[in-house]
Amino acid sequence: MVKKCKEGYTKDNGRCVKKKGLFSRNHDGGVTQPNRNVRYVAISFFFVLALIIVINISIYSTVKPLLISLVFIVGSLIVYSIREYQDDLSGIKLKKIPIWLFLGVIFAVVFHIITRYVPFLTLAYPVYPASIGGNLEWALINVVSPVTESLFFCGAIFAFFRNFTSKRGKISPLVKYTLILVVSVLFSGWHGSAYIFGIFALSLPQATSAFFANLSAFASAFVFMFLSLTVGCWNGVEKSDQSFFISSHSVTNILRSAFSTIKFVI
Repeated sequence: MVKKCKEGYTKDNGRCVKKKGLFSRNHDGGVTQPNRNVRYVAISFFFVLALIIVINISIYSTVKPLLISLVFIVGSLIVYSIREYQDDLSGIKLKKIPIWLFLGVIFAVVFHIITRYVPFLTLAYPVYPASIGGNLEWALINVVSPVTESLFFCGAIFAFFRNFTSKRGKISPLVKYTLILVVSVLFSGWHGSAYIFGIFALSLPQATSAFFANLSAFASAFVFMFLSLTVGCWNGVEKSDQSFFISSHSVTNILRSAFSTIKFVI
């Protein structure tokens, strides 16, 4: 019995290899449709961020955090455009967006409840320069950052390390959770040293001091990413979806912002 190749692959000397060429199913340089959807999102945010940067080009304190988000977008676009990473990336499947968004909201609500009752987990709030207005700050925290960071860490970084393990096929649980652990450490390190503790507004010594004084927030970022990747990649990274990672991150930030406002008003 002749073994058939999965969709997007063709026989070549008895082996299944990814289709190439302008008129193949994956005609865009071998990039799969779910990953092309991610690129569309990334390109859209790239132009929006670039426009905001151009408008505020004379205000460095405003432009700095936007440039960092832009770097995340560019890095993600590069990885999502490389053929050899396609099987290792989490894309966006349009028909499954509603269910993944629903699961992302449920995850965020459960995680928020956990952080309110577990002593060592604290959802810290980002510190931005005073030059960034309230509306822009809200958008950066609850929309831009969840998108750019999810694409970069859950997509590009995860795929980069995943590509070193094997080219095709499912990976062992040990390898998968090792990858999740590595990405979670990088994600929490980024939040602990830069995003949460205001490296945008503080000097390096001040930011470093704040980091060591707030390790609980570092822990919460680590636990969030570890659980998020564990749930999102439960059936394998090829079946994961950026809709889940983005929605869970965004809703978590929105809940943190909303409850902070409520406490302040009370």
